[in-house]
Amino acid sequence: AGLTIDQWVVLQALHARDGQSPYQLAEATFKDRPTMTRILDLLADKGLIRRQTDPADRRRYRISLTAAGRAQITTLLPMMEGLRESAWSALSPEEVGQLVDLLERVFASLEDG
Repeated sequence: AGLTIDQWVVLQALHARDGQSPYQLAEATFKDRPTMTRILDLLADKGLIRRQTDPADRRRYRISLTAAGRAQITTLLPMMEGLRESAWSALSPEEVGQLVDLLERVFASLEDG
């Protein structure tokens, strides 16, 4: 597939909500702006995303998946879900719940500063 984890995470974020701004994508994926710009440049070079001028503010742009980007998601999503299920299978449902709670607390503390 030729994608890094960071590139995959951005594609997934666009799959969940296409047409986000680079800032929104950076926030959603916990990346800083320079890192997001680099990831978007690489994805655009691969033909997986396109930048379109924001009709509400022509100084900004929105990021959308291309047909190739959607095809990449369609191809990789089942495989990635299988990997995720395999990773979680080592934990009981109770342990998964505890882990999710702990991670939510960690992310909340990071957001609070």
